[in-house]
Amino acid sequence: MSMWSHVVGEPWASLSKPIFFDYERNLVVAVKDSAVAQELSLRKQDILTNLHKMARSVGIKLKGLRFDIKGYSRLKILEEQIAADALLRESGGAQGPREPSKEELAALELGPEELAELENFKENLAPTEVSSRFVEIYERDLRRRAWLQQNGSSVCGSCGNAELRLHGENRLCGPCFVVSAAFLKDKNA
Repeated sequence: MSMWSHVVGEPWASLSKPIFFDYERNLVVAVKDSAVAQELSLRKQDILTNLHKMARSVGIKLKGLRFDIKGYSRLKILEEQIAADALLRESGGAQGPREPSKEELAALELGPEELAELENFKENLAPTEVSSRFVEIYERDLRRRAWLQQNGSSVCGSCGNAELRLHGENRLCGPCFVVSAAFLKDKNA
């Protein structure tokens, strides 16, 4: 995805942005408008040839490309919001919630609910060489969510998890926002 600008070149790189891989292993690309989608569609075979080479080199099986016109405006709004938030924090203008430090996470005691969730995760994880790393990552995420909740972060309107940034009028965390956008897209299709 980070190589998109090298594959399509300008002006197409600044008028489009890859956003995710769908369940069929297609790269979904947000495009500014239908004209950009049409131009990229005409170049689709050349783009796919170059993307396949890059994807193979990092072990990704890429099936195809899909262009999303609606996603571009949502993506731009989200990027502008994140940039504005970062600017406010850098200038000292916003003293809102922040990410916890490693020390703060290590000092946090998990409650019985989080400990049970972690045990359930361990039990359902197939033992492999990397399973202990997965457990570490999952535990760190549980600690982060608990720390954010204890330190006044807002909670997602869907899943109830504490997060620094919530999106849309329903105030959703990133994963819930993506799911709701996909649901709306499928519903309108």
